[in-house]
Amino acid sequence: MRARTPTLCAALAVTLALGAAGPVRACKCIAPPPPLAALGSADGVFSGQVIRRADPLAGQKGVSSLSPVDYTFRVEDVWKGDIGDTVVVRTARSSASCGYPFEIDDVYLVYATRDPSGWRTDLCTRTTGMEWADDDLAAFANADLTGSTQEIEDRLVRDVIGRLSSEEESTRVAAASALEDMGHRPDLVMPALIDLYGRGTEADRRAAVSALGWLAWNHPDAVDAMPTLFAALRDPSVDTRQVAIHKLSMMQDKAEAIVPRFEEALGDTSASVRGEAARALERMYMLGYDGTTSTAPLLTVLEDEDDAVRAAALRALAVIGPDSRVIPLVARVLAEDPSPAVRMSAVSSLNALEIQSEDVTALLVEGLGDPDDVVRAEAAVGIARSGSFGGDAVPELHRALDDPNAHVRELAVIALAELSSYYEEAWSELLAALRHDIPDVRASAAGRIVRRGETRNYGEAVIALEGAMLDTSFEVLRAAANGLGQLAPMAPAAVAILVESLSDERAEVRLLICAVLGRAGPSAREAVPALMELERDPDPQVRDQALWALKRIQRE
Repeated sequence: MRARTPTLCAALAVTLALGAAGPVRACKCIAPPPPLAALGSADGVFSGQVIRRADPLAGQKGVSSLSPVDYTFRVEDVWKGDIGDTVVVRTARSSASCGYPFEIDDVYLVYATRDPSGWRTDLCTRTTGMEWADDDLAAFANADLTGSTQEIEDRLVRDVIGRLSSEEESTRVAAASALEDMGHRPDLVMPALIDLYGRGTEADRRAAVSALGWLAWNHPDAVDAMPTLFAALRDPSVDTRQVAIHKLSMMQDKAEAIVPRFEEALGDTSASVRGEAARALERMYMLGYDGTTSTAPLLTVLEDEDDAVRAAALRALAVIGPDSRVIPLVARVLAEDPSPAVRMSAVSSLNALEIQSEDVTALLVEGLGDPDDVVRAEAAVGIARSGSFGGDAVPELHRALDDPNAHVRELAVIALAELSSYYEEAWSELLAALRHDIPDVRASAAGRIVRRGETRNYGEAVIALEGAMLDTSFEVLRAAANGLGQLAPMAPAAVAILVESLSDERAEVRLLICAVLGRAGPSAREAVPALMELERDPDPQVRDQALWALKRIQRE
């Protein structure tokens, strides 16, 4: 390690607690690990003064808050990594995207990772101004950071393991969390965590189980952690039992042994644990477990007094199957359960089955009449996917166009559009929706007459959209114009209708039509004379957009 200044070598108390408050963070991150843990997981750690800022995307289009900015540092001290007298560190442009807000001439302690493009850091690391780095510097000053990277990491791990025996609970908990973040030497760390679980407080046990579960997932052959994790399923602490369930649910390779434990946990005295167990069973099957499980405990939990538990149990049953059991359960829940969350789970589970049948459509139609907005919306999503079995839903979708919830109305239009490929009745309802009293329904319908460049009847679609071009709502007009633009390659009459709107007295309409014609490309050749006349338009934006459209149309 490079020689440090006397200030950095001052004898300060070693701590594993987080440092004092640093810069305000605009992005969302979990709290960074303590200093020595962060040192162990970083590829490079140094202090230095910012001497230059460079923007590699300067002058380019598409720059966002995530776009990179490079800062050059004059390096003062190095604790880890192959770092020279100067180093360039990249971060995101904005703190909103977790970019670190370095300032020219200020001095920072930087925790960096390295990838093929170079060094990187962000707000979610322990990188901070030197005025906030006392705890970090204290930890470094008292740690042996000589030797190879592997030797340093081994010493750091052993140092943190030693803190599991501290008299202070907060230090033990911080140490367990740090060992989870560091991820080195599981052969040493996991036995120490098992020991902490056996002798520790509630907070110790929770932290030990969290770290042990993570390490057991990442290093399944290092140490047998299963006896301790299974014991944690019966821990006196509800939080610890939940943590154990969550960690175990990641271990697909041991699912045969774990799934029966989750079934037992469905009978836990805590509703939060029962719900977590049901969600864990769902995760196991969603991640690929195809073994057998007894559904009896889940069926029992469907009678649970807690809404969230019933909802979780239903989702798990939908994943586990068989479908012949799930459909009647959904029917019962929709008819009887008083909780909107559970009824929503029922419809969502039904949609997840991806079954098209008359029975399923009938249940979705029932859901479309539910008193809860979210349930109705989810039912409309399912009806849109019902294909050739969705005919019986068309009358209910017609009524849903008057729903008090705008999102439900929009989804009803989408469902009618999807079903219009199968049913003339759905197509008629979609065309009629262009004359609906509510503007957002008319706009949704105009935007769905043409789907992915196709429609049920090109001639009827052109006529309907021509009428929508006269709508008093600009949003309806916009949707209609875009639909006509998509029809241009198949229906030349669509271009003629758009050309008529180029003489509209409103500049925003002329601007819109130019854009639509330009996107239509060579299919809109009939519009060239009218677009050329717009070279004298009083609005400069319209003139520019017309020129762009002409270039797009004439590119072939």
